Amino acid sequence: MRAKDILKEKGGHILAITPQAALPAVARLMYENMIGATVVSTPNGRMLGLLSERDIVRIVGEAPEQVTQMKAEDIFTKNVTTCTPETSLDEVMNIMSEKHFRHMPVEEHGALLGIISIGDVFRHLLHQASESEDALLWAGTTDLL
Repeated sequence: MRAKDILKEKGGHILAITPQAALPAVARLMYENMIGATVVSTPNGRMLGLLSERDIVRIVGEAPEQVTQMKAEDIFTKNVTTCTPETSLDEVMNIMSEKHFRHMPVEEHGALLGIISIGDVFRHLLHQASESEDALLWAGTTDLL
């Protein structure tokens, strides 16, 4: 299974904000859309980085009195690790685990196709394992016939 399999299932909808977006508004947007990260991009759509719930929690812990005056550009992650549609889910999981992050943009030829989360990967692999188990059970029952 590859990153493209997850994007095919969940779609390529990308929620993006500008660097000047106010943190309280970004937190509200993420809450309303039930997402853990959003792309920070230029007005023409070039990805600059990601802003995650971890980034927001970290800054709330570090400077709670300043959060309401802060913007995405103050805290977003700029050096983002990406993958391609052909990257295997095992490799995606390994990279996320090694680098301690939960969201990975999928890019092809510099174009952002979507974002996959560790939850997406886990659900996909769990579903695949369930299908494999069902196939094994079915194969076992046909031996009885």
